[in-house]
Amino acid sequence: MLSTEELTLLSPPYPASITSRPHARRLASACELAEVSLPSASSIANGELKISPHILVIEMASLMYLGEYIHVQHLWSRSRGMFQTGEENPEETAGNSTQQQLDLLYKAACLCHLWSTGGMYPMEVSGGAATSNMQVENTEESDPYSTMAMKAMQSCIDSGLQPCATYGAQLLDSFRHKVNERLHRSFSRIKLSNYCLRMGVATDVVGGFGWIADPSSPEYLVPDSEWEPDYPEVEMDTAFVSKATHEDVLQHVLSNGDRIKQLSNAVMFMEQTKMNA
Repeated sequence: MLSTEELTLLSPPYPASITSRPHARRLASACELAEVSLPSASSIANGELKISPHILVIEMASLMYLGEYIHVQHLWSRSRGMFQTGEENPEETAGNSTQQQLDLLYKAACLCHLWSTGGMYPMEVSGGAATSNMQVENTEESDPYSTMAMKAMQSCIDSGLQPCATYGAQLLDSFRHKVNERLHRSFSRIKLSNYCLRMGVATDVVGGFGWIADPSSPEYLVPDSEWEPDYPEVEMDTAFVSKATHEDVLQHVLSNGDRIKQLSNAVMFMEQTKMNA
C-alpha cells in the first residue's frame, strides 16, 4: 500500500517538478508501487482514487531524469495498450491520452539513451525497430544524437499535453547541461556552429555554458578556465564509463582482468563519445 507521503507526492493533478535526483527517485518509486498496489489503471484514470491520473507519465519522466533509460523501456513496453483513448475516461480525449504522452517521452528517452551509449546500444521503438532508425520531426540524418534528443523533448513541450509538456521542459534543461558537461570533457576546442548544433542553443548564449571564442580563430570555442557551473548535479547516465573521466577509465581497465581487451573497449568508447557528444 502507498504511504501517506507517497500519496502526497502523487496527489492530483501531478507534481510540479521532477528535478533533483532524490525527488525523482522518490517519485519513480512511488509510481512503481502505485502500479502494483492500486486496483486498476482505469480506477486511477476515472478519478476514483485521490491520486494523479498521470502516474505512468510521472514515472517515465522521473526515470528519464535519472538517466535510467532501460527502465523507461520496460515501463513503455508494459504500458502499451493499457489506456484506450476515450473509453476508460471520457474526459481523456484523443488529444490528451496517457499513451500519447508516454510515446512522446519514450521517443526522447530512446534518443537520450543512444547519445549516452555513443550510438552503440539502440533501444527498441516499436515493432522491433531500433532507435537508430527513428525519424524525429525537424531533424536531419546527419544530426548528432544530442540534437535529435533535444528536438524530441521539444516535441513534448510543443504538444501542450500535461504533464508531458512541463516535464519535457525540465528534462530538456537537464539534458542540455549533461551534453555540455560531456563536451567540456571531450573537447579542448570545438567549432562554434558544431557546438550550437549539439547543444541546441544560439551563438549568443554559449558564454553561459563555459565557452569563449578562441582568440586565434573566432569561429572556434575553447573552454573558459574561469567558468564555474551554476547548475546543480550534472550526473552522467547509467554506464560507469560515461560517469568517469578518461583517466579514470584507463586506471580502471589497467587494474583488472583482460587488460588488452578492456583497454580496447575503453578507447572505442572514448572515440564514440567524441563523435556523438
